[in-house]
Amino acid sequence: MVAGRYASDPPFDVPFTFTDRSAKADFRAGRQELDAKEALSFVRARKAFPTGDFQRQLNGGTFLIGALIAAKVRATLLAGIRSAVLWRQSGGNRWQLIFGRRKIIEQAGRLLKGLDAENRALLDLSLRRGMADEEIAVVLNVTTPEARERIETVLGRLADELGLEDRAERDELRATLPDLPPELWKG
Repeated sequence: MVAGRYASDPPFDVPFTFTDRSAKADFRAGRQELDAKEALSFVRARKAFPTGDFQRQLNGGTFLIGALIAAKVRATLLAGIRSAVLWRQSGGNRWQLIFGRRKIIEQAGRLLKGLDAENRALLDLSLRRGMADEEIAVVLNVTTPEARERIETVLGRLADELGLEDRAERDELRATLPDLPPELWKG
């Protein structure tokens, strides 16, 4: 905090013009920065309003919501910066991100073409066409857990052949397969 400033950062929107002498509050409607005393006056003001304490509660809530939104924006920006720093520290770079996905797509397409028709159709129904495991189980005349296990086994085989070891890489494969060109699904 800067000395003497709460600095409602970002600037706070005062919803209407009002004056409350007992709270030492004199505000014009519009966007403005409030120091600590002004912020306290804004949330304490009540005698300037016909609804008194009800408006005081609304003012307090309005001020807190503005501060909450600012905190969420800061947290989101900080999380993005932190992710970028961690990515760089672990050896990542922007080209790796671009070419890494392209490499997975090319290799996954090659492996998909190499699958037998039954397993390729199973992935097609599940991932590309979005059919639920329950529906696939009916088509295969098996239980839902058996259908789910078959799908996961085929995905696991593809991930192993691609050398994808961690969960994030396997999730990337699952997200990438539906985007492969239709001709690769035909075998």
